[in-house]
Amino acid sequence: MTSSFQTHIHPVKEDTLSGKATNDIKIYSRQTNLIYPITGKFIIATGLKTAFVNINSNALYKNLIAGNWQEDTHLSSSFGYKENIQAGYFQVNTIWTSRFSTEIGLRLENTNTQSKYNSANQDTTFKKSYVHLFPTLMAQYRLSENHGFSVLYGRRIIRPNYRNMNPFVEVRDQFLYEQGNTALKPELIDNIEISWLFRKRYSFNAFYSHRTNPISLSFLVDDNNRVLVMPLNLSGNHSFGVRIGFNNLQPFQWWTANINGSVTHKKFDWMMDGHTFKNQVTTPMIHISNQWTLPYGWKGEASGFYSGEMIEGQTRIKPLWTLSLGARKNLFKDKFSLYIYAHDIFHSNRPRVAIDTSCLYYTSTEKNDSRMIGMTLSYRFNRGKEIKKSQQGNRIEESKRIGLQDKR
Repeated sequence: MTSSFQTHIHPVKEDTLSGKATNDIKIYSRQTNLIYPITGKFIIATGLKTAFVNINSNALYKNLIAGNWQEDTHLSSSFGYKENIQAGYFQVNTIWTSRFSTEIGLRLENTNTQSKYNSANQDTTFKKSYVHLFPTLMAQYRLSENHGFSVLYGRRIIRPNYRNMNPFVEVRDQFLYEQGNTALKPELIDNIEISWLFRKRYSFNAFYSHRTNPISLSFLVDDNNRVLVMPLNLSGNHSFGVRIGFNNLQPFQWWTANINGSVTHKKFDWMMDGHTFKNQVTTPMIHISNQWTLPYGWKGEASGFYSGEMIEGQTRIKPLWTLSLGARKNLFKDKFSLYIYAHDIFHSNRPRVAIDTSCLYYTSTEKNDSRMIGMTLSYRFNRGKEIKKSQQGNRIEESKRIGLQDKR
């Protein structure tokens, strides 16, 4: 990587930096579940789980000085991390009457972690141990064949991404660095939802969510006037709003439409330099999809969405929208399926991020081109029987925290 700072056309400073990072991640997980129906209306479910994670990482940086590569001891480092999670849950599902049913559960988790970071300026070992309880409650009441209400409360945990805990320094250029944070705490989320379903077609939902220690990428300015991007635990996050859904609408026999929308108010709070900062916004969002029956066995479709300004931590994401079109047709007694599509035809799905604080103003725009035109032809080998989907990918939740993709 080569970076330079320029005034008009004359470079003031230029440097060349080489970086190499290696990672070894091992995850072991065991889980057992038992479902025991005492009666047809009273079912007990319980289970145990244990998971072990072992990570070893090394980062080596070198500067090109006078034609020779020399190690940058301030950036080079090594990181080791061990984690053990032991969990158990108990759940009771009860059908009280033909109209009223409940699901009540409790999950207990014990987590032990140890991390060791070694660099030229630091050699530190961190140990953490914590226990959390996660209750869940869902109650459903059916007023009639067409009306139904439900209430849901649940608490869940989001543990830090392994990459976010790794304190390695990732150099974007000489003015922008990214670094992990070994001091990250897990994020706890409490959700409450009240829903009404009418004729299995119209839905109305009111929700409230509170996040304790929300994890968010934060932008800091260090003593060298460089911007340091680091995941931090913010003070808190509150969000509430309403969702509506109108599904399987048929203005005409040949036209089916689905409309889903929401209005959400979200607010983040955090401390910096002894001051409290807030970031809040109300975001409207709507998604519309249409399917049409066309002549000669063709089916057309059009879908699109609009999202108003959103926030996450310190950042604001400008409004987004997109429109996609498609056409389908089955061939040769439904053995072949032809699909022609065009996604994001106006090239409007380009996230624009902005940060405006007392010490930093930052903007970025993604230039990736998400427009796509294509055609797929598929052949059905089975005889129409439903193929059971494998859920092996969902069994080890810890693997989702590896996060090898770009953090931004």
